[in-house]
Amino acid sequence: MGEKIATRAAYGDALVELGGQYPDLVVLDADLSGSTMTKGFAKAYPDRFFNMGIAEGNMMTVAAGLAAAGKKAFANSFAIFASGRAFEQVRNSIAYPHLNVTVVGSHGGLSVGEPKEEMLRIMDAIVHKLPDDRPRYLMGVGTPEDLVAGVSNGIDMFDCVMPTRNARNGWLFTRFGDVKIKNSRYKNDLRPLDPTCNCYTCRNFTRAYLHHLHKVGEILGARLNTIHNLSYYLNLMQEMRDALEAGTFEAWKAQFAADRARGIE
Repeated sequence: MGEKIATRAAYGDALVELGGQYPDLVVLDADLSGSTMTKGFAKAYPDRFFNMGIAEGNMMTVAAGLAAAGKKAFANSFAIFASGRAFEQVRNSIAYPHLNVTVVGSHGGLSVGEPKEEMLRIMDAIVHKLPDDRPRYLMGVGTPEDLVAGVSNGIDMFDCVMPTRNARNGWLFTRFGDVKIKNSRYKNDLRPLDPTCNCYTCRNFTRAYLHHLHKVGEILGARLNTIHNLSYYLNLMQEMRDALEAGTFEAWKAQFAADRARGIE
């Protein structure tokens, strides 16, 4: 196995490599090249690197112009700046005319820490302006409800540590709400975690056993919890795909909300 490097460093190295392959590739940055790791490209190809200063809106507009002229443009900034300062330019100058601009946002986004309403507002403002023939990816999301909201707004792909991180901490997702398996109410509960789930954990182990494993800090507990949470998320996405194909998504969504609000017995 090769040496592990930071994702940003790998991106910076890849930009330099791509610059050698594509003489029409240009890189723009908003005075953050040391953080976004575009500094390597700036050093290797100074005539194709544009530091636009603290002006993401201008950067996106210039990137759109370069793309319209036939360049492969990469516009870089912190994710919160690329969206919060420039989402109108991204939407109207890049996404709407389907220009070949790669917007690279690093260092977070609107799915961790910010109000949920703000994430949904930005998603609604941007997603429907993106090309229909390209996959739409929402980074760092999220809860089951977030996934349903994302799919409702046209999102195709997600990634998040939540199902695995929460599993390691005894927080389990089920059709009928969340379970904190450390709670004493599960100490003598001999039922499966989620009777509607067909995963390995639910088919073979009780809530009481999962509670015991978590209580004593046994690593098997984290593994079994992870198996269940990942199975739940995969099944959730499959149910949404099936409902969309069947034309019953709105009815499915209403039942999903009712089931989750019911709570675990």
